[in-house]
Amino acid sequence: MAGGNSWEASLFPNNTPLDNAGPLRDKLVAVYGSPADLKNVQWDLATEAMVIEPDRLLARLHVRNGQKAWVYYDSYIPASQRPTTHGLAHGGELMYVFGTLPDHDRVQGTRTIPAATPDDRKSGAAMTDAWVAFAKAGDPSTPAAAWPAYTPANDTVLEFGADGVHARAAFHKPSLDLVEQLAAANAGR
Repeated sequence: MAGGNSWEASLFPNNTPLDNAGPLRDKLVAVYGSPADLKNVQWDLATEAMVIEPDRLLARLHVRNGQKAWVYYDSYIPASQRPTTHGLAHGGELMYVFGTLPDHDRVQGTRTIPAATPDDRKSGAAMTDAWVAFAKAGDPSTPAAAWPAYTPANDTVLEFGADGVHARAAFHKPSLDLVEQLAAANAGR
């Protein structure tokens, strides 16, 4: 099982992967947004280049070698934070997976983690159930969320998002295919 969050670039917010995009630059800007929003384009590209595409590659390699693989993408953000937060930061899923959502607002450094809502707890329960199922049986599917094994033909990823838990076929295929091309182009550098 491999996966990542919608704002993994939070680890390196000043990363500028477009600087090394060469002839793919315009295509990448178009698939991730627009020239008017380069900060968010850089964040989304960095997230997919550093974590999401490598997860897809890892899953493909496991399948190619006769193993099963499952890929997830976590984009769930508490409703109160959606207007002001770019995405789910690196490690942001941990309090959901491990059932440590706060019962009251909690201040950590310069940010406040809001008290968990019923929707937050529902998302957390779905994640916890999937992780426990995987640990127990090697398959993260649960009665509440069927999680199909990854295949390169379907590129299906289970997304934990604001609209619930859904298997997404051809997940982010246009952008991930470009990131794959970018990685191949930069492999010799």
